[in-house]
Amino acid sequence: MRALVTGGTGFVGGALVRALIASGTQVRVLARPTSQTETLEALGVEIVRGDIFVRTSIEAALAGCDTLFHAAALYDLWGLDEAELLATETEGTRNAMEAALAVGVAKVVYTSTAACIGEAKGQIATETTVHRGYFLSRYEKAKRAAEQVAFAYADKGVPLICVQPAAIYGPGDRKPSERFIINLLNGWVPALFPNWMSLVYIDDAARGHVLAAENGRIGERYILAGTVGKLTELGRLICRLAGRWSPPTIPAPLAAPYACRA
Repeated sequence: MRALVTGGTGFVGGALVRALIASGTQVRVLARPTSQTETLEALGVEIVRGDIFVRTSIEAALAGCDTLFHAAALYDLWGLDEAELLATETEGTRNAMEAALAVGVAKVVYTSTAACIGEAKGQIATETTVHRGYFLSRYEKAKRAAEQVAFAYADKGVPLICVQPAAIYGPGDRKPSERFIINLLNGWVPALFPNWMSLVYIDDAARGHVLAAENGRIGERYILAGTVGKLTELGRLICRLAGRWSPPTIPAPLAAPYACRA
């Protein structure tokens, strides 16, 4: 397999690149002109400069590749309003799918998220869960829209395999999970919500992408998840391991209004 990875300089994409190399795959990464790529280059990764918002640059980077891993994602959500977030998420996905269709790759592994499955309260999510019909956050709405764009191109002939990772954690995270842990250990988290969470370790998520490319069926979704537990349990475990005081828990009825804000 010779693969192009978008988002290869990021948390998930970087782990995916390492997993692909370990599997014997020749890896090429599409990176913006300003992205730092020394770590990837040291691994023997071929770097092609471009942008997921420029479709022709994706097409050029795909030359000679049989598989596209579209793992580029937007994590800095708070600087954009809902319309900008929707446009940003869907445009990059549309460009990647257009490029894959034009070049004619054998497989496209698209990184979505389990957050956009939309299971109803009390329901266990599966790959065939019907969305509840409303959104709990703008992040869920944007990721759902981007996934729908990807599957619209699957209907046009893109050989799509969709992976839906749960909340990813592990070394190298520079966004939500790292912030939560740092804030918790600094005493900046006043209380813990008893939210249920589905988690997956970063290396397991990356390996799941590789297995999806090797064994997945075209047109299918695959949830990548490991441990399921409550945020309160996670917070207490982190505090206990660090020898720190654990914040109190807000009862579920009181936490609900906060859990639905985003």
